[in-house]
Amino acid sequence: MNKRACRKLADPTWKMNLNSGLFCADQLQYIVRSAVRNVDHQRVLILYVYDREQVYVGETRPLWTVYQSREQ
Repeated sequence: MNKRACRKLADPTWKMNLNSGLFCADQLQYIVRSAVRNVDHQRVLILYVYDREQVYVGETRPLWTVYQSREQ
């Protein structure tokens, strides 16, 4: 996988609805959002992991970004 192309997708902006039930559930620590993108002519599953408390206060950058393709 092309790391330069992956870095462009590593930090997306995300508009989260704060009225969602995710913020009412205290047992959740992380929120995982998935996306399928074409990176360097390959379909790649991208998982964005957010801290629930940080998203609630307005921090929309993911803690971790995980990439998974068929080859890797």
